Amino acid sequence: MPTATPRLHSHTPHGLRSRLRCVLLFASLLLPSTGCVNIGMVHHAIYGPTPTPALFTLPDLATAVLIDDSDNTLRDPRLPRQISAVAIHNLRFHEALPTAPLIDPDIVTRLESRLADRWANTPIDDIGRQLQVGQIIHAKVTLVGPQNDTLDDGRTPTLLLEVKVIDTATGKRIWPPHANGQASPGHRVYVEATVAQRRRRLSGRDTPHDTLTQLSDQAGLSLAQLFYAWQPPPPGDIEE
Repeated sequence: MPTATPRLHSHTPHGLRSRLRCVLLFASLLLPSTGCVNIGMVHHAIYGPTPTPALFTLPDLATAVLIDDSDNTLRDPRLPRQISAVAIHNLRFHEALPTAPLIDPDIVTRLESRLADRWANTPIDDIGRQLQVGQIIHAKVTLVGPQNDTLDDGRTPTLLLEVKVIDTATGKRIWPPHANGQASPGHRVYVEATVAQRRRRLSGRDTPHDTLTQLSDQAGLSLAQLFYAWQPPPPGDIEE
């Protein structure tokens, strides 16, 4: 099971953190700035960045995650399942659904195998009913950036997810809402390769598959974070 989860707290030991609070609070009283600025600086230094709220609170219904890679963007049928598995792991860990279950990716894969050629043309709500879920998180994935198979033409490898939540009882999209009543793409999530990942690809230390695998892990986490509040890593604790 994937273990990628955002870090909720600094790794500073409790005793050291308590002493840091005292030092920073004392220092804030001496700074020749306004009180509000000082208090904000102290809070940020001790507790880290402000949590990012969920963009949408999922109804507490049995849920499946479907990653649509019908264009073979990821060039490996295992990677859509990896995105789904990472997303489900984080949704469970952060209790995005208080009581309802999240369907394991293997169950979705078995249904896809059973439907075979019919899978691509089966409506999403029908898939949801066969999985016995109340809603589906559907993400269409495309690759933005490099236009060659080696992902080394100088542009940043980026995955684009277009995310929708579908009510399987009605077949209607419940999030994001349609703009002005018109059909529109889902909510867009961009996941870019880090500087370190680009360097490894351009130097030949990583294969294109390595880069897509890393982006898939990042995409699964970013997909899940749409549906729960999460805290960015503290300054200086961000891995490239």
